Amino acid sequence: RIALGTDVATSGADQLGHWGQNAAELPLLVNAGMTTLQAIEAATANGPITLGPRGPRSGQLAAGYDADMLGLTVNPLDDITALTKRATISWIWKDGQPIKSNGTDHPPR
Repeated sequence: RIALGTDVATSGADQLGHWGQNAAELPLLVNAGMTTLQAIEAATANGPITLGPRGPRSGQLAAGYDADMLGLTVNPLDDITALTKRATISWIWKDGQPIKSNGTDHPPR
């Protein structure tokens, strides 16, 4: 399995792949030979799986798991770069709460 990610210690704002910019790795994974679905799995489900029992309950839409989710205006299976563009991310849920819907930011509850 391949899991997308970085060490926080090497992801400062002055670095190429700084915190919050991990989606920029997705097109690179596709260019390296992964399918778009494999790249998305590397960014979501594979991280917790590679950590085994120490992994967070995330990476799946299932009862008892952390509910962080994006809603896009473009199918990322057709265009993996949709995950790198703020304009195509119209909905964001963090811990099951909406923080962005229809392109409008909401303050955390």
